[in-house]
Amino acid sequence: MDESYFAVNEKKNEKHEQYILQSVDNALSVLELFIGHDELGISDVAELMQIGKSTAFRLLATLENRGYLLKLPNTRYCLGMKLFSLGTIVNKKLTIINLIHPFLEKLCHETGETAHLVIWYDEKQVIFIDKVLSSAAIRMDSYIGFIKAAHLTASGKALLSSLPEARLKEYAAHTVFTPATPNTILTASQLFRAMEDIRNNGYAIDDQESEPGLVCFAAPIIDATGQALAAVSFSGPSGRMMEHKERNIAILKGIASRIMSSL
Repeated sequence: MDESYFAVNEKKNEKHEQYILQSVDNALSVLELFIGHDELGISDVAELMQIGKSTAFRLLATLENRGYLLKLPNTRYCLGMKLFSLGTIVNKKLTIINLIHPFLEKLCHETGETAHLVIWYDEKQVIFIDKVLSSAAIRMDSYIGFIKAAHLTASGKALLSSLPEARLKEYAAHTVFTPATPNTILTASQLFRAMEDIRNNGYAIDDQESEPGLVCFAAPIIDATGQALAAVSFSGPSGRMMEHKERNIAILKGIASRIMSSL
């Protein structure tokens, strides 16, 4: 490789050195040690990183506490399931984005509105992982990486609608229903009624529930197990969205059906 490559990257590293948190850098360095080792003990980490054993112990204990490392019966450490989970999420996101992005572009083109792809972030929140912006877009509070409580978005409600009843009740029991607008869902019974409507109609609606003046329609993408692995949606100003509601919902449901056929 050209020496200039190393010179440029060395300058980049020097430029950002002032922003580096040494403790975080050390923790990540510990994780990288496991690329070449199945197990490591405190003494191994101390020797490989040229640090004291007490520092090595604190780094290992912190990573174990967060689930990134697992302490074995022999007191040595190996990589934990948290890393596997994160890797699975990243791989899932990339796979879903690659598969669904062309459909998202089609949804945006045919409705004339901004289209989104949304998946679960955790048990109560959803994350926007892809977006195709309409040329007629209005300002809206969403971006790739945007995270929001599921019941506050049409996409989140579409995902909630495929949950087993026990999971849905658990969501309702552990959610604080804080009003974002006068239309926001505020009770478990309202949520359950919304789920019935989604299952009957095949789509979800956010009718100015998260932002005044903004309406969003979403459809779940159901996998072979009957669970929603993602949701696709489009959103725009309430007047325009309601004027073309029936036509655009038909487009949405048709595209969702084509995505599911391609899985």
